[in-house]
Amino acid sequence: MVAPRARTLVRRAAQSQNIVFDVKQPLEEIQAPQDAVKSTAIALVKVDSTFLPGTTIGATQWVAYAMTKGRVRVISRSSGDRTLLQLPALFHPATSVSDMSVHGNRLAGVTSDGGFVVWELPPVITDDVPPMPNLFMAVKWHPQQPDLVAVASDTNLYLINIADAAHAFGGEPISQGELHRVGQIFSVPSPIVAFDFDVPRNALATISEDSTLTMWNIRDKLPFWSHKIRGDDLPSSLTFVDGGVIVGRKKGTIFQLLPVNLTFEVSPLSPCLPVPVVVGG
Repeated sequence: MVAPRARTLVRRAAQSQNIVFDVKQPLEEIQAPQDAVKSTAIALVKVDSTFLPGTTIGATQWVAYAMTKGRVRVISRSSGDRTLLQLPALFHPATSVSDMSVHGNRLAGVTSDGGFVVWELPPVITDDVPPMPNLFMAVKWHPQQPDLVAVASDTNLYLINIADAAHAFGGEPISQGELHRVGQIFSVPSPIVAFDFDVPRNALATISEDSTLTMWNIRDKLPFWSHKIRGDDLPSSLTFVDGGVIVGRKKGTIFQLLPVNLTFEVSPLSPCLPVPVVVGG
């Protein structure tokens, strides 16, 4: 009897295969047109560089992200309006949302101390973040009328009679919304950089970020002359002197000397000003 031969099975090693995707190729047949995809940033979120388990950002028709002290910011993707969610008072003030999941108009979250919370948001997110106040940035007294003071915010110039204000409010603080009761308001279309009184013409002058110099009649609060002043860098100051106007630029290191003539009175829409004399520092 002859023993059967043992069969040796030899398996060939599987050939390795490399598949290369060249993302530099245009691939027009599957690539979306450039104008079909738009990206709009709606929030800047600071993320800790260390890994933490859980998801602290969620998105449906709004975007929500966890913040410190038990807060969750919610921003509408369509309008940009924002609202703020706050953990109920039974949570410790230092507790924060460590994991969240969103669906429809609901947000469920697990907290850093092991708690659980669910919020149901309205279909439309409305802005409950108070707008930034129109802060004041400059003030000047009238050179010849000691009761008149002008104060400027970013977009408005207020001319206030201090005696009238003291009489109307009895020395109590006045909110910005009440200033129209004791003064005149000049609304400037572009952000104000500086202003000054033009006493001979009973006017106020403003210069804006776009270098537009505007003359305002104090009596009727209307502009009677406006023109963009040529010059390098942003304007920084405006001063009326005898026979001229000084426009400061580049944080007060360059000054333009503009002669005052009948241009203001005779030609409200004059195409150009006399060429300014520039003094650099």
